Amino acid sequence: MEEKKKEIRISVRNLVEFILRSGDLDNSSGGFGERDAMQAGTRVHQQIQKKRGADYRAEVPMVHEKEYEHFILRVEGRADGMYEDGTTTVIEEIKGTYRDLETMEEPVPVHLAQAKCYAYIYGLRTAKRRWAC
Repeated sequence: MEEKKKEIRISVRNLVEFILRSGDLDNSSGGFGERDAMQAGTRVHQQIQKKRGADYRAEVPMVHEKEYEHFILRVEGRADGMYEDGTTTVIEEIKGTYRDLETMEEPVPVHLAQAKCYAYIYGLRTAKRRWAC
């Protein structure tokens, strides 16, 4: 009887944070102000999702599994939103900020990496459907 392979699960967010890690080892920040910002971000996030059109899907599950010799790696998360118009697919990773957008030169790398991972997983899933015999 074949032994069941161990499944290693990681969220897209944790994966990209690990890959792009940098900075201080002291991770002790995160007081009340950060929690308030997260709650405000969640409210804005939901408002944005509610304003999207009928073809919009919020909180789209994204999962990719890769089997190796001794284990299965499962990368999973939820894209904040997605819509398709027949020729184009848009995958959203919605983030709020208190910073002045005019001063931001580029996206936060971890946020951009999350969106790219979701797009990659979607692309793999779509390619499998198109090329299945």
